[in-house]
Amino acid sequence: MFHRINWLKQRWRLLLILLTPLVLLPIPIIGKSSQARCGYIVLILTVYWVFEAIPLPVTSLLPLALFPMAGILPAETVAPHYFKDIITLFFGSMSLAYAVESVNLHRRIALFVLSLVGTSSKWYFFFFLNNFQTNKFYLGQWLE
Repeated sequence: MFHRINWLKQRWRLLLILLTPLVLLPIPIIGKSSQARCGYIVLILTVYWVFEAIPLPVTSLLPLALFPMAGILPAETVAPHYFKDIITLFFGSMSLAYAVESVNLHRRIALFVLSLVGTSSKWYFFFFLNNFQTNKFYLGQWLE
């Protein structure tokens, strides 16, 4: 009995991923409309989201694939909502921040600044303002 409980604790996410569509399958079978198929997909995604059976970023991207496959909306209608300019900018900046953090580049930059500036607080302030103005300049040039 203990082994079964232990097995269930280890694989509950997989069971939830596989059983949720099967349990909710009567919804699109009974109602054969696109609204029923959409409700089916929304309920599956809600269960995945609440229990975090799949990582949340993956769950949030599932409608991009499932809605066209189910014939609810064409991909040309769904995709623009995921890839607007501001969302792409945030995704790129978060990916860059994660990459910088994963290789400890932020610490290397901080140590480099400390080796250049030393212990003088006026140089810290100057370097901070200079860095801020440089970033603002390049961001402004890029947005133009």
